[in-house]
Amino acid sequence: MQNQIVIVGGGAGGLELAALLGRRLGPHEGPRKVLLIDRAVFHLWKPSLHEVAAGSLDSRQEGLDYLMLARRNHFRFMLGEVKGLDPVARRLRLAETRDVDGALLIGARSLDFERLVLATGAGSHLFDTPGAAEHACLLEDVADAEAFHRRLAALFLSSAYDGRRLLRIA
Repeated sequence: MQNQIVIVGGGAGGLELAALLGRRLGPHEGPRKVLLIDRAVFHLWKPSLHEVAAGSLDSRQEGLDYLMLARRNHFRFMLGEVKGLDPVARRLRLAETRDVDGALLIGARSLDFERLVLATGAGSHLFDTPGAAEHACLLEDVADAEAFHRRLAALFLSSAYDGRRLLRIA
């Protein structure tokens, strides 16, 4: 089946577009015509990542499940990461998807489309700032924010028990 409209990226822009198109097309046409692809199973508003990093926001409670959003807004969701695009054949190549233990969940696959929207979002730019690449903690996604939080919590715990000042927040 050729997907009429494929949206790659479930950030604020891609998710809003999928929901808008799905609602406009309705419960019968929307799921047949609109497909959202993202490499995560839930959406967390990117400006909230610093709260996850600080430990004041639980991403699993605040994140919005794409499958639930798709059902409510009449579009389909597919877990996947784009690894290739053939614009002439109108085909995407999706990488295999593995779980946290490395077990294969979904094999690599190809997907045809009629219209394609690339809504992959923005990334951080360090502007060649000396030392930034080596020392900055970039928060691009939930995994980055959670990793930062684990590191921060470990520093707090170790400094509390051994009396060293490993952490200074200025």
